[in-house]
Amino acid sequence: MKKLILFILALSFLYSCKEVDPGKQDTESRSEILPISNLKPEVENGYLKFSGVSDFVSILQAKDLAERDKLIGDIEKLNGFTSFKEKSKTETKEFVDESILELRKALNNSEITGILRPKNTLPPLVESLVNEKGLIRLGNSLFQFTSEQVKELKEFTGQSDLIEKLSNSVSDDIVNKILVKKIEKRNLLLPSANARTGPYSESIQGSALYIPFYGTMYVRGYLTCTNVPVGISNNWIIQAESRAYTDANSEVTNIETYMEIFSPTHTVPIPTTVPVTVTVSGRTRLQYTVGTSAWNANFIGNIKYVIVMYPFGVTRYSVGTIDITS
Repeated sequence: MKKLILFILALSFLYSCKEVDPGKQDTESRSEILPISNLKPEVENGYLKFSGVSDFVSILQAKDLAERDKLIGDIEKLNGFTSFKEKSKTETKEFVDESILELRKALNNSEITGILRPKNTLPPLVESLVNEKGLIRLGNSLFQFTSEQVKELKEFTGQSDLIEKLSNSVSDDIVNKILVKKIEKRNLLLPSANARTGPYSESIQGSALYIPFYGTMYVRGYLTCTNVPVGISNNWIIQAESRAYTDANSEVTNIETYMEIFSPTHTVPIPTTVPVTVTVSGRTRLQYTVGTSAWNANFIGNIKYVIVMYPFGVTRYSVGTIDITS
C-alpha cells in the first residue's frame, strides 16, 4: 500500500510514496462518515480536539451543506479558538482603485472589488477547522497544516514541547513520532495532469477574456488533494476552486463563475455506474468538495473552470480545464 497524504488546502500537490505496513494502520484512520450534527469538538490549548479522523472527514464530506455551515459557525464561536480562516481574514485587504472602477463600469457590476490575500493559504474548509497555526487534534494525533506541508505527531498526549518540535519539523522525526509530507504545487501550462496521488495542488489559468477599454481577465482554477492521517492512503479529500484575475495578476471578487466536474471515480453524492457532470455556480472564489476516498482514493476526471462577464452587454468567457487521466 502506498503511503500518501493530500489536501488542502490548494490546489496541486504531487509526491513520491513510501510503503506502509497495513498491520499498523489504526482503525480510526479509515474513512467512516458520521452524522456531523453529533460532533462536539473541544478546544484544547487553542486548537480543536475531535475524537478521531472520521469526525474531520465527515465534516469535509458532509452532504447537507446547511448543516455543515451551521456546525462551522458554531465552532467559530467557541471560546479560545481562532481559526486559520479568521486569521487570514484579518490579513486580507480589499481595495477599489481607478482600475477597479473602470472594470465596474465596463461590466456594470458595482460589487467588484480588488483583493490582496496572504500568500500562505490552506485548502477550503480545512482553514475553518484548524487554528491560526494550522493545528488540529484528531484522536491521538496532532496535525499541522501549512501551505507547504502536512504534518502528524502520533501518540500525542498534550506535551507542549512536542508541539514546538512539530511546528519546527521539516522532515520525518522518528524519535518523536512526527511524519511530514511535502505539498507539491504545480502551475499547469496544459490542461492535462497525470498525477492523481497527493498531496498536491494543481492550478490552471484559462483563456483570455478581453474587455474593451480595460484589458484582459482570466479564470484561474485550482484542484487540491489532501488526506489524513499522514501515511494512510484512504482518507483523501479533493476540492476545486475558481478565482478571477486581471492581466496585472490582481485578484478580483464577485465575478460570476461556474465549474463543471465530470469524473468516473467521483460523483455526487455517491459513484454511479454512469458518470454524470456536476455543475456548481456562484461568485469567485467559488469552492466545491469534489469527493473523498470513501468512494475512491485516486481522482480521475475533468474539471472545467469558467468566469462569465458581460462587458457592455456582450457575454464573454474565460475557460480553463484540468484533466487528470492516469
